[in-house]
Amino acid sequence: MASPVMAQIVPFKPQIIAATVQAPVQAYAQPLLPPQPAAIAQPAVSARIVPASAQKSGRLVSPPIAHAVAAGQVSPAAAQAIALDEKQPTPDMTALQAVVPIPRPDTSVLAYAAQPKAVAAISALDKKMDFPPAPGEPVPATASAAPPELSKLIKRYAGLYGVPESLVHRVVHRESKYDPKAYHKNGYWGLMQIKYATAKSMGYEGKPEGLLDAETNLKYAIKYLRGAWLVADNKNDNAIKLYARGYYYDAKRKDMLDVLEK
Repeated sequence: MASPVMAQIVPFKPQIIAATVQAPVQAYAQPLLPPQPAAIAQPAVSARIVPASAQKSGRLVSPPIAHAVAAGQVSPAAAQAIALDEKQPTPDMTALQAVVPIPRPDTSVLAYAAQPKAVAAISALDKKMDFPPAPGEPVPATASAAPPELSKLIKRYAGLYGVPESLVHRVVHRESKYDPKAYHKNGYWGLMQIKYATAKSMGYEGKPEGLLDAETNLKYAIKYLRGAWLVADNKNDNAIKLYARGYYYDAKRKDMLDVLEK
């Protein structure tokens, strides 16, 4: 009689164990389902809710959010707030960018916005190149023979190299009578009749005939004239003489050869 009783007890115990083990698992697993947000509690959206194991932080997958924003059920600002704490783009963020794209700046607007800085930079460069000439004698009456544009160039480069404007006018009138195309067979070029070798020593790298350009000639000849003026102790008459005959030995005697450097 003992064996039938044992046969009834053996299958009975696994049923009790299964019941006692499965009950806590079901009770523990149910809270893992995220609560349904009230803002998007629609049938189509609630069907797409997934547990935390399938979506980070238990949030909605991106398609329902995108459709909710497109349908006007959720504002773009509220939807974007979902992913503000993410350092890397998530599917939610990608979907939101597709629904609410960020407009690209118009090229004309960018050009307009950048224009003042560009103009300011050019204006600043022009102002840096404009210095008042060194004080000296009044501009001679012969300067009236100079065209207005040429007078502006003379004033500009006289200020750039820090020599009196009147001194430059005197040299230009003496050497060429304000003729930028003047040339002497001994190799003197342009407004201030500078030699090609002298211009090269001042930094000129072009061809000899390039010195027939008025501004090019003034740029390198006034630089050479500045050295003569400094060696002549800022005396215009002596500076003109030194400019005409050369002043290398005068500068060497005064230990001022640096004025002949490029």
